Amino acid sequence: MVLACLLATACSGGVAAGPPEATPAPTPTVSVVRAVAPEEQAEAMRPCIEQGGYTVDIEPDGSYTVGAGLGSDHWDAIRELTARCQARYPFDPRFLEPLTEAEARTVYGHLTSVILPCLRSEGLTPADAPTFEVFFEQLGGANAYAAQSALSSLSEDEYLRVFGLCEVRGIPSRELRPDVG
Repeated sequence: MVLACLLATACSGGVAAGPPEATPAPTPTVSVVRAVAPEEQAEAMRPCIEQGGYTVDIEPDGSYTVGAGLGSDHWDAIRELTARCQARYPFDPRFLEPLTEAEARTVYGHLTSVILPCLRSEGLTPADAPTFEVFFEQLGGANAYAAQSALSSLSEDEYLRVFGLCEVRGIPSRELRPDVG
């Protein structure tokens, strides 16, 4: 499970140009430059992708788009390049381990004291957070609590504004697990 995406049940990772049903490129064999925290990957990959001849747009929520606006004749090359760059900057596996109960309490505290009050102050109506016990039990599963579902009706610009304002992305992985490189 990705720590940076705990409060979002699906990470907002990269988007390469192409239809949604396109199969991802196989992970190539490359030399790893360095392992990164999940929220660092897009920025770490930027030079690699740009050296491959494509632009990278990184949003405040951490999502990124490669080769925006290019036609289907670029899709395969973009998928292969993105896979190669992701392989050079993989997630540090220590960030993918399940949270300890203490880490989960930190995340839950951020959710209930920062994110939810902020979303409500912006006029949104997120579902009430479950108890900590339920939150911890469901963490990383299909039924995990997702505060960002309250943002689904917003325009893209408003979504990005509120996402950043309310710290919906959560606690940076390196703050939650400072012992990881």
